[in-house]
Amino acid sequence: MTVDVILPLPLDQAYTYRVPEALSGAALVGARVLVPFRNRRLTGVIVGEGPPLETLDFEVKAVLDVLDDVPVCTDELLGLTRWIADYYVCSWGEALKAVLPAGTTVETERRLTRTDADPGDWADHDVARAVLDDLAAQGETTLGAVRKRLGPAVPLSLIRRMADDDVLEVETTLREERVRTKTETHLRFAPAFRHKDAAADLIEQLRGEKQKAVIEALAGARTQGTPEPRQADIVDRADAPYSTIRSLVEKGMIEKIDKEVLRSPLDDLPLPNPPPDHNLLPAQQAALSTITDAVEDRRYGTFLLHGITGSGKTEVYIRALKAVRDRGRTGIILVPEIALTPQTVQRFRAHFEGEIAVLHSQMSMGERYDAWQRLRTGDATIAIGPRSAVLAPVEDLGLIVVDEEHETSYKQFDPAPRYHARDVAVMRAHRA
Repeated sequence: MTVDVILPLPLDQAYTYRVPEALSGAALVGARVLVPFRNRRLTGVIVGEGPPLETLDFEVKAVLDVLDDVPVCTDELLGLTRWIADYYVCSWGEALKAVLPAGTTVETERRLTRTDADPGDWADHDVARAVLDDLAAQGETTLGAVRKRLGPAVPLSLIRRMADDDVLEVETTLREERVRTKTETHLRFAPAFRHKDAAADLIEQLRGEKQKAVIEALAGARTQGTPEPRQADIVDRADAPYSTIRSLVEKGMIEKIDKEVLRSPLDDLPLPNPPPDHNLLPAQQAALSTITDAVEDRRYGTFLLHGITGSGKTEVYIRALKAVRDRGRTGIILVPEIALTPQTVQRFRAHFEGEIAVLHSQMSMGERYDAWQRLRTGDATIAIGPRSAVLAPVEDLGLIVVDEEHETSYKQFDPAPRYHARDVAVMRAHRA
């Protein structure tokens, strides 16, 4: 079995890789894979099944690993990014890179170290001398870090020639994902001690006061409806060291389990007040009916809501989004970066509490990753954010709103793809 893989490079072609039998069940279209490319390892996305292996007249390298249990790119997003690549004249890999959250790629990096060898003629080479001076000051560092300090004009070919002359050493290492799912440790009674009277029996058996306090705290949490409380809470409540927990685990009385923790900037915001209920004006109702008729028929359409500030445009598209959610479909709300304030988010939370994921450049990498995961898994059904949110991984899309669509911030200038979010929104809605 072979697969065609797109790499996050400005190369507009797919590369064919052989899938080892052990990975064949996980190598699905849309999944990320770790593959060798020249003398590096890169994260790519499977975009299709490749030709039969016996028909190929060149050596086919093998996929090193499949990085996803569930594909990260749906067929719809693969098609959309292919269109983006064609329309905005960039590679498919660059377009796909815009879909994935930052920090989720696994790649190789080159680490440089200066040796004790005499630099010889390299001392007369301006760039080489700057590299050697930088390594002398920094010690072991990466080629990327050197380029950040000295500028991009440090070609890899120069580094290789210097390594051939033994004035520096180059080591290629694998750089893991910079962002991952966050977990925290929880505690629960072992299966043999989960019956009602088990806690009292354990307390009688134990001699240490700290161990008894942990059992009492765990039993108290269970009585209050939390059978698997956070380890940190139990340690705090029992005023016991973590070594006490470890001892009880070793005795088989309690168990540790890791649970995923979602990082969200919304956690720091108070719950909004319920939204006021009022009747729409005739013009608002007419606009809403036009939109909801298209939603009901699952019919593509573009609609322009035009009105002065405070004329009720937001109320119209909030109600249109409610109609979409009533039918089990998802939505994307694009807001200019400058307008994506806590007050804006709170207004949507008042209507769609628990369904919203915010995507914003000011969020931490972990927060953006968790928001992206919630949208991908369907735990969140409404994406709110600036232009990049148009590529949110929602399925069964029913509505895209581009608020203040005339804003220049919807245009991406650098890096590629240099797209306009309004136009991508129109095409994505058309393809949905």
